[in-house]
Amino acid sequence: MDVARINAAGAAKSAALETAKGTRAQTAAQEPMVDFNQSNQLRELAKSEPEVRADRVARARELIQSAEYPPRNLMDQVAGLLARKLS
Repeated sequence: MDVARINAAGAAKSAALETAKGTRAQTAAQEPMVDFNQSNQLRELAKSEPEVRADRVARARELIQSAEYPPRNLMDQVAGLLARKLS
C-alpha cells in the first residue's frame, strides 16, 4: 500500500472541497440583493384589481347560452378519454 499516494489524494480532495466552498461564497456575494419593494408594489397592484372580472363573467354567460359551446370536437375528445379510462 502506498501511504504517500493515499495521503496526497486526500490532501488534493480537501483542497478541492475548500476551493468549491470559496467559489460558492464568492458567487453568493456577487448575486444581487432581492428588492422586496417590487414584490410589495406587485402585491398592492393585485389588491387594486377586482376579485371578479366582469368582462370574463359576461363572456362565460355568453358561452353557456350558446348551443355550440363546448365545441363538438372537444366533447368527442373528452368522451374518448373517459371511455379509455373506464374500460
